[in-house]
Amino acid sequence: MKRLVILICAVCALLAVTSCGKSDEVPPVADKIPSKYKLPDPQTLTDSDRALIDSLQKEYDQNVR
Repeated sequence: MKRLVILICAVCALLAVTSCGKSDEVPPVADKIPSKYKLPDPQTLTDSDRALIDSLQKEYDQNVR
């Protein structure tokens, strides 16, 4: 029994010493970082969309005052 405990402690100590020998704390720097981003093309509003937005804006303005 004593031999088993010593063996288990030795294996745990060996694993603890060798597990984190060469860990990278910082990720590697990316060589190609994009500097330009493509935004989607804007969509024009229809008359019904514009009317809905205007009515919501009027309702908001009336309730804020």
